[in-house]
Amino acid sequence: MESSHVLRVAIIGGGAAGSALAFYLARAGLNVVVFDRPGRPPLVVGESMVPAIVPFLRDFGIEEEVAGFGTYKPGATFVFNEEENLSVTFAEVRGARVTYAYNVPRKELDAAVAESARRAGASWVESSVRLERGEGRDRVQLAGPDLAAARTALGGDPDLIVDATGRVRLLPRLLDLVADEGPRKDTALFAHCEGVSQIVEGNIHVDLCEHGWAWRIPLPGRVSVGFVLDTAHLKTLGSTLEEQYDRLLRDEPMTRAWGPERRRISDVSRYNNYQLVTKR
Repeated sequence: MESSHVLRVAIIGGGAAGSALAFYLARAGLNVVVFDRPGRPPLVVGESMVPAIVPFLRDFGIEEEVAGFGTYKPGATFVFNEEENLSVTFAEVRGARVTYAYNVPRKELDAAVAESARRAGASWVESSVRLERGEGRDRVQLAGPDLAAARTALGGDPDLIVDATGRVRLLPRLLDLVADEGPRKDTALFAHCEGVSQIVEGNIHVDLCEHGWAWRIPLPGRVSVGFVLDTAHLKTLGSTLEEQYDRLLRDEPMTRAWGPERRRISDVSRYNNYQLVTKR
């Protein structure tokens, strides 16, 4: 379909990416509906922003809101051992247009971007969308109640369906698209913690560990801590995510410098195959 004929767009996925797209399309005058799956996980990777995101926050009109629920982030700190570390600031980057960023709880960020899309005119439907193949090898269509909801919101069938489901990979799975899994076979475990220190307040901290690396992302009242390790080694640390994570937080040599009162205060989330790239 010619892009000039696209007037009605259905976006599957109401996270930051789907909501941002909905904002720009609605602002450009297109009819947009976002299908947002209910019951999303409480913790989502992507809590540490880079400065290039800030102009988008300004576009959405939410930077002040994000500053209120996030943590000001001046740069990054790399920790090689208990004695050696290196901190850099975004202000040191030559030609930088923005010299700061934010660390953010994703639930609040995603909600703020979604609200900006609604203000721009996008419609919202809470649904775990069902798609089905249409006529032709690469054609897909909404099915059942979702198609009816799209017609109500858009005034007709969508001209374009966008997959913004991220790791769910709705369209690649439906169309059997080949993906490149990449060479890494590691797993990331992360949770929110208390009692975890910082070398530079607000900085994301990247720590070199015995069997991988860790991140510390300061958030208001807590720190997001993740461990990225070889999957085979991780299995030797316990039979559950909580056992594996708590053992790392307690026994990993690098964490000793984080303070004696460090403890987990949330459930543990696991990510793997985050390097997966669909080839077409």
